[in-house]
Amino acid sequence: MKLRTLKTLLLASLLVFVLAACGGDDNNTTTNTTSPTTETTTSDTSTTTLAQSITSTDAAGGVLTVSYPEGWQAQEFGGSITLGNSAEVFASDAPAIASGQVVGSLLALPTEMLSLLGLGENPTATDVLANMMNTTLTEDPNAQFTVGEPESITVNDKEIVIQTGTATDANGTSDVAFLIVQTGTSFALLSIIAPEGEYATYDAQIRAIAGSVEYTIPQADG
Repeated sequence: MKLRTLKTLLLASLLVFVLAACGGDDNNTTTNTTSPTTETTTSDTSTTTLAQSITSTDAAGGVLTVSYPEGWQAQEFGGSITLGNSAEVFASDAPAIASGQVVGSLLALPTEMLSLLGLGENPTATDVLANMMNTTLTEDPNAQFTVGEPESITVNDKEIVIQTGTATDANGTSDVAFLIVQTGTSFALLSIIAPEGEYATYDAQIRAIAGSVEYTIPQADG
């Protein structure tokens, strides 16, 4: 998959308001099952050391924070964070994600955004993931996504739902993973892409990264 398509995928979450407003009905996602696993597991991420962290502040003043392993790189912009395991994944002229590389984007989903998506009051991480899968993955009509069964896990006492699979376009197939992290009353979306067959190499690191996510909302005056 070309890096241009990759970046489109990772930025798709930033277009969620547009997609929701348009009410896009085209869905090019094949899901092996529509129901999440019923058992929540506690993931073992003890082998992953998160030595670095980055924060990003959105327009509403909310602060998004994530930690990541030594040797990884991260960039922030206006409340979103992009991270990867090498500086090369950020190169604008890179033709494709290469073997041994993994890259992801992180976006906070505050209560106001969830309301605009029609999720109602007190949605679960599973609800949010199902909604996002139906609104962000259709952003690229030229890619076909095949995803597996959602898995509910707990990392650092945070509820996380993860769904993995593949994305295929005219240039090839890549592994993808989408994680919804509940942080307080809000959520965060972590989207990951890696070369085909390589996501499993990074799974423990990705879960540890997701478990480090924090999103704090400024208190109203008075």
